[in-house]
Amino acid sequence: TTAMSSWCRIPSCRPTRPPCSDAMRPEPGWHRPYLATPWLWRGRDPRGWDCWGLIAWCRPQHFGRPAADHADLYSGAMPASQAERFDLQASLIGAHVGQWSRLDRPQPGAVVLFNVAGRPVHVGLCLGRGLFLHAHHPAGARPGVPATIIENLSAHAWARRVEGFYD
Repeated sequence: TTAMSSWCRIPSCRPTRPPCSDAMRPEPGWHRPYLATPWLWRGRDPRGWDCWGLIAWCRPQHFGRPAADHADLYSGAMPASQAERFDLQASLIGAHVGQWSRLDRPQPGAVVLFNVAGRPVHVGLCLGRGLFLHAHHPAGARPGVPATIIENLSAHAWARRVEGFYD
């Protein structure tokens, strides 16, 4: 078996990379306009996005970091059940975790991977100072309602779900 840190339960974690240079850090408050962005299955821009769409848009735009789009890999319609959606999300994320570099701690621009319902199926973008930005689709959410929010990594709902931080 592969040795893993206490927060990363994915055996394919890679060694740590250096943090984002100051030249690549976005302006303070860059994320504020996105807080009105609604959750949208397969959405890939500020008109609407899912959790991966937020990563695919914000990392290149604001941190100069690559992020695969994946929209072409999703089926046209959102799966009927949450289990089917989680299966698809877990397979997409699982396909890329091995390509990411594991970080020892959260850094601005890093992807934070969350375990939801026993699977690594949700991602957010680290902002610094323990905060992260994500497109959250809670049960019962109505389409078009703003769902891009900032939360604290230490909040009970998220701290216990952190799988790791990646670049």
